[in-house]
Amino acid sequence: MLKRNAIAPTLLLALATLGLAQTAEAEMAGFYANAQLGYVNPHINTTDLITITNANTPVALPGLNNPLLAYRLGFGYQFDSHWAIEFGYRHFSHNNTSIASNNYNASASSKENAFDVVGKALLPVGCKVNLYAKLGVAYLRPNAQGSYTFTNSPYSAWVNNYSSTLEPTFGLGISYALKPNVPVELSWNRIQTLGGSSHAPSSDFYSLGVSYYFG
Repeated sequence: MLKRNAIAPTLLLALATLGLAQTAEAEMAGFYANAQLGYVNPHINTTDLITITNANTPVALPGLNNPLLAYRLGFGYQFDSHWAIEFGYRHFSHNNTSIASNNYNASASSKENAFDVVGKALLPVGCKVNLYAKLGVAYLRPNAQGSYTFTNSPYSAWVNNYSSTLEPTFGLGISYALKPNVPVELSWNRIQTLGGSSHAPSSDFYSLGVSYYFG
């Protein structure tokens, strides 16, 4: 008799849990928009853009590889509690450095933006928490360059500019639903550069974001 009495509450609890999961899935599916803000390491060094030599001896230049403020805006569609597709635009803030001497003036600067499309795989680990992974492609548009002027002939220089390229992108994140249609998230995303010196280096974007599901 005790076993029979225990079965009913167990079934009710299982049905309630299933009902909550189905409700969360129904409310979270559909179109959504999100915004992310954080910082990026673009991995661009001054010497990637300009090299100055004095009689074949490289001249030390100030660094350019600093963490930068960055943001990403996205729009997507979630098919169910496990899969979504997302389109995004990300922007990395401007970074520059310069050095002046009696023999030369040199400067380097970088600024990047990218459009991406990614597939998103989600793993619910509770009514409000999801782990997720993203994989897709990004069209990277770097605006990075070096420049120089000389006043002394022993000095020479080499400069490099990056081209717009299509690169793979991927990332990991965790989200928490403040409301069924308003999750906040903490994430890391990388644009992995393939190719030669005309491709900008890979970048890592660490961000805090919020999404809104239209239902």
